Amino acid sequence: MVTIRLSIGLRHHIDGEEEILVESGSFINVIEELRIEKDEMGIVLVNNRPVDAKERQELTLLDNDVVDIYPIFGGG
Repeated sequence: MVTIRLSIGLRHHIDGEEEILVESGSFINVIEELRIEKDEMGIVLVNNRPVDAKERQELTLLDNDVVDIYPIFGGG
């Protein structure tokens, strides 16, 4: 299983929970299942390693991976 942890701004996708467990597999499939839009994701970490937008397209999540997803931050 893979642990998906969402920051507070994205938790509405998982009924307000901080984290959920999902089956291993394609990152894109997991995101689609959770109904998270690509433009909602700012920073994505897999096992504390940043994963850029291009790498996410090909990323396979393995058992025991931990994924942290943060929204795009704005301000000025």
